[in-house]
Amino acid sequence: LKGPQQITQPKEVEYSAKIASPPTNYALRFTIRPLGVVDGYTGIFLCTTAGAGAGYGKRVPGVWFSPNSTKLVLAIGSDFNANQGQGLIDDFPLNKEQKVELKVDGSTSTLSVNGVLK
Repeated sequence: LKGPQQITQPKEVEYSAKIASPPTNYALRFTIRPLGVVDGYTGIFLCTTAGAGAGYGKRVPGVWFSPNSTKLVLAIGSDFNANQGQGLIDDFPLNKEQKVELKVDGSTSTLSVNGVLK
């Protein structure tokens, strides 16, 4: 593929599992290769107790692509702010694997992409 490609995604989200007590210390590692962009936020990974607002278990963590881009959005959530730790990472190139690692220790987090701390 050359240049951004518009990709469609389903409107309804189905959750695969439920975690009753999400951990507050964890590491999430994954490799992703963006193939295109979509109009809305594109969910990559989300652990949540569901529902809107803040609270224990909301977005622990949440990882998305920002609308119409390959910018990664991350949230680690907290009792007071579901978007805690939220940030946009530079656009990922299309069709190229990126190794992402998110480490969370309580309310502190670090993120690296391809071994480079962001």
